[in-house]
Amino acid sequence: MTTQPTKQWGLTPPISTALPTPTDIAQNAAMVEELKRQNNYETAPETQKRQNTLQLLQNITVEFVKEVSRRKGYPESQVAQFGGRIYPYGSYRLGVFSPGASHQKQENLIDGIRTGGI
Repeated sequence: MTTQPTKQWGLTPPISTALPTPTDIAQNAAMVEELKRQNNYETAPETQKRQNTLQLLQNITVEFVKEVSRRKGYPESQVAQFGGRIYPYGSYRLGVFSPGASHQKQENLIDGIRTGGI
């Protein structure tokens, strides 16, 4: 039986491809509990606020693309098919953000968009 070559995602190979041991799993659980104790996870309302902000930006992007398309003279049948996509990046995309991180920036951005300041 031949083994499949391991897919390499970065410039260097993985340190290990072994599955976690029971000790690894226990240490991970202890680390997660400590992070929770130190309030390093967002609450459900904070997560919902972040998701709502991203959805609002997504809706704004789609409407922007459609409005520009209308101004360029595309027929409405085509405009209805047009859209855009917001892709999160950075700490949020990696899932390593802390409670409240970037909320003020998001609120400032949304306020700027709503008032026409951006």
